[in-house]
Amino acid sequence: MSRGWGVWLVVALGCGGATVDHEQLGDEAYREGRFEAALAEYQTAQRGDPNRRIWAKAGAAALQAGDLAAAVEAYLRLGQDDPTRQQEAARGLERVVRANTKAGGSEVIQAAAMVALRKAAPDRPLGRAVLRPTDFSKLGKEEAVSILPAALGAADGAQSVDRLLVTYGAALRTTTACDAATRAYRTALRRTSSPQLRSEAQAGLGSCALRLGLDAMETEQNARAEDWFMTALIADTVGPVAHRARVGLGDARLAQGDVLGAAIWWGGILASTGVPDSLAEMARDRLNALADAAATPLPPNTIPPPGGDR
Repeated sequence: MSRGWGVWLVVALGCGGATVDHEQLGDEAYREGRFEAALAEYQTAQRGDPNRRIWAKAGAAALQAGDLAAAVEAYLRLGQDDPTRQQEAARGLERVVRANTKAGGSEVIQAAAMVALRKAAPDRPLGRAVLRPTDFSKLGKEEAVSILPAALGAADGAQSVDRLLVTYGAALRTTTACDAATRAYRTALRRTSSPQLRSEAQAGLGSCALRLGLDAMETEQNARAEDWFMTALIADTVGPVAHRARVGLGDARLAQGDVLGAAIWWGGILASTGVPDSLAEMARDRLNALADAAATPLPPNTIPPPGGDR
């Protein structure tokens, strides 16, 4: 065999031999305490030939390396990809929370770990250590809705509960669950003496009540709509929500046959200061429509006889 063919054969055998076993390389690096290298090998292994068990190894290596974001991802994937290992994934995520707290408590990691826990092991209760130190504003609204009830049970102190109630109401309102949000806001208003929390709760309650009033008008629940508009007006007495609620109150009164009551509500808007132009125009159009209707004569056959019922 020529020397050129021999060199080619050696190269071909080297390239065509067994592929690199990144999982094994990761295991070796982990045993040697080279955790960052181990994590990199496990991640490469998952890209080349995904295997559920490697997520557990990647999570452990990431924890040891201090890469908590990678640990969250690994344990989340472990729990989602292999339902038989959900509890193992949950324990790994709880270790992430403890490591994060020890390292100074990144709110982003804390929130990500909580969401991952809920997704990876939905039936596992969230413990106090997971819930207590978290800024829930870092959560997505849907995640907050699922987690905050548990957080309320784990909260220490009245002020923490009050803050969580307002946050829970905001999360519910964002996900259009306004009926439940109003209950959270009302509970917070009954409890808290904090001016800031009261202001947030009143604003949230007003916004949700207005939405519920408009929804009720669309389904012709006029009395219910009136109640919601009044709630919105009481919660936000001078802002745009209050002015829109006054328009709604006029609509609700008219729908129930109270023309004078409707005119009073709409006229009050025009007499007020600081009303947005769009709402003032809305009230003016409604009053003009009432005036036009009053000025239109009835057809002859609809005029009642003298002394008849009016």
